Amino acid sequence: MEAIKQFKEADAYWLSPKGVIYPVSMTHINFIRDNLELFKMTLDDYKATYAKFNEKMGWEGKARREIISEVIKNGWIRLRNRDNLGWVCELWELNQQTQNHLQEWVSYLRNTNFVSDIGLSTEIEIHQLSKLKDGQLTEEATIKMKLEDFNKNIK
Repeated sequence: MEAIKQFKEADAYWLSPKGVIYPVSMTHINFIRDNLELFKMTLDDYKATYAKFNEKMGWEGKARREIISEVIKNGWIRLRNRDNLGWVCELWELNQQTQNHLQEWVSYLRNTNFVSDIGLSTEIEIHQLSKLKDGQLTEEATIKMKLEDFNKNIK
């Protein structure tokens, strides 16, 4: 799949480890399934993960969570809009590189009519999967801010 040349409005995105923005028009897991080479996965790997949990492919269960977590651990950033309640961002850890990728994504939002629909005061909740405790989000793993404040330093 070729990287997008122009920003498209969507309720979900993947940001590649190189910062390329991919709008997700279906589910994140189906986007992975349809673009395995982009995520450096094989169909056999994908099927094996579902078989490991005895789940049907595409099912929203443990296999899905493991695949998405592994993709995120490999540097991908998952973004989704929660019914206009704000954005949820899942990444491995917030560092200079991932912050730069997110700032680029926010600037794309600012340059579309989409941001006027949701407003810059919309919240983004960042989940750092590297800081989960026993698989659970903690205060340390979660950062909440407004899109309008995003270009300020994140601590």
